Amino acid sequence: MIVTVTLNPSVDEEYLLDEIVLGSWSRANSTLRMPGGRGINVALMLTQLGYSAVAMGFLAGFNGEYIRDALRRANVTTNFVHIQGETRTNVYLSLKNPDEGTSIYEKGPLVDDEARKRFLMNYKRMINRASAVVIGGSLPAGMPKETYKELSLMAKEAGLPVYIDAYGSPFLMALETQPRMAKVPDTQIEHLAGRPVDSLEAYVEAAHKVHEMGIPWSVVSYQVYGDVFATSHGTYLAKMTRDKTQAFLFTARDALVTGMVIADAEGMDTEDSIRFAMACAIESSTHVDRNVKGRASIESYLDKVTLEKLD
Repeated sequence: MIVTVTLNPSVDEEYLLDEIVLGSWSRANSTLRMPGGRGINVALMLTQLGYSAVAMGFLAGFNGEYIRDALRRANVTTNFVHIQGETRTNVYLSLKNPDEGTSIYEKGPLVDDEARKRFLMNYKRMINRASAVVIGGSLPAGMPKETYKELSLMAKEAGLPVYIDAYGSPFLMALETQPRMAKVPDTQIEHLAGRPVDSLEAYVEAAHKVHEMGIPWSVVSYQVYGDVFATSHGTYLAKMTRDKTQAFLFTARDALVTGMVIADAEGMDTEDSIRFAMACAIESSTHVDRNVKGRASIESYLDKVTLEKLD
């Protein structure tokens, strides 16, 4: 069983449009409503690929009930702490050109100290039955910035690999625990590189900085359709061949993390792991829901991945 942690989940509403006209009406061609959040997206994809996943975090109000019920219908085990308030709604505006999509995020409800203690108690119990932990997304109000560091340490003490995809100081503090994989947020690349991000070398420097902290897999997004992987077997630039069917890039990074978790679970070597993770990202971007269409569909995109070893 793989534990996924999404402390600040959301109901994601996506609107597909031909164009956005500011100051006027924009008519949506279609709309989608689904559970969202980094860890939740990974849990859904893992389940669709035959892995057992449990989604943990905090839920509140009507939106929280919607997320819980939707995950259960998708056969994802849920272990959330229910709190006062209302789980946030995030809005995604997707255009024909996936590079031009935009999103609007709400803050989410406040987590009090009692709810935090209940979550930690549940988390400690769940990791004793788990094979890996995925931690993703933002922290809700009321949670200390050291939270991800604490959760990662608890998982590592239980002998579990940790995969983290988060933001800001909570992400940087979690790196001190040397997780198995860190997906570096775009907002931290320049800080880690120590210079403007204006060349491939700057992205590589950021990936190396994280890898040198003792993190086996450091992954940095490069432009829109690529990633730099700093690993114990070298540094790689992986790119996906752009496909006209690509329509939704918001969850491609979640699919990449899903692919890395599966690659580790199945003992893939370095290059096969990268190819599989990138193929997951490509496949997820070809449709607007949060699904992957199965292992065969993912593997059909393996030849769309180009891999260059940089050192």
